[in-house]
Amino acid sequence: MRYSSPWRWLLQGHMPLRLYSTMIPFHLEPSSSTPRPICEPYRHQTINPTLQQQRPFPFLSLPPELRIQIYDLLLSRTTPNTIPSTPLSPKSPTHTHTQIHPAILLTNKQIHTESLPILYTHNHFTASTPDHLSHFITQIGPHNIQLLRSLSLFIPWRGSEVWPWVILLTYLSQKATGLRWLEVGWGANCEDPWNLKPGAEERGLGDNVLFVQALARIKQAGTEGLVP
Repeated sequence: MRYSSPWRWLLQGHMPLRLYSTMIPFHLEPSSSTPRPICEPYRHQTINPTLQQQRPFPFLSLPPELRIQIYDLLLSRTTPNTIPSTPLSPKSPTHTHTQIHPAILLTNKQIHTESLPILYTHNHFTASTPDHLSHFITQIGPHNIQLLRSLSLFIPWRGSEVWPWVILLTYLSQKATGLRWLEVGWGANCEDPWNLKPGAEERGLGDNVLFVQALARIKQAGTEGLVP
């Protein structure tokens, strides 16, 4: 018996076969006799060269002196920051008139640690009501209150009670240990308050004994500049 290889018939065209790769399974659908792969074969994907070049800038590899200068540009102003309109929360939107970009505090822990002191030591804050000042103190927390360097307070004559201010000034004397400049102004209900008797209501809180004693505590705590 003579043995005949099937490959010989295939090469001679006597065995019409349709060959498929055995690496990809196929199935036949009832409506079509054309084999269809269950999964798509691997296709080589090209990467856009411009995307390969868009890598994050190694900001932390910069010298610390340069990073401090960048933080100062993002987090400090040359004009006073009025409380409570100044956005101090990192999640607050950036306002062009404030020139402060607190979102950088959320970048990572190292940047937060490096940049946070600049927000409070390089800015001057102002407040005109005890409610605004109290909200500001609560918002920044006891740790950041120690970083305050410069603060201005204006006490209007109308509706100003002495005890809220005394409590806040006493708190500042105990917690704002880094405060170096405090400017205090107050309103009066007359054209020439110095002609009135000391302690008169129309003179405002400027010569109130309790108010002055609270200011003296801040002076004793180490404030370099106390401007009435």
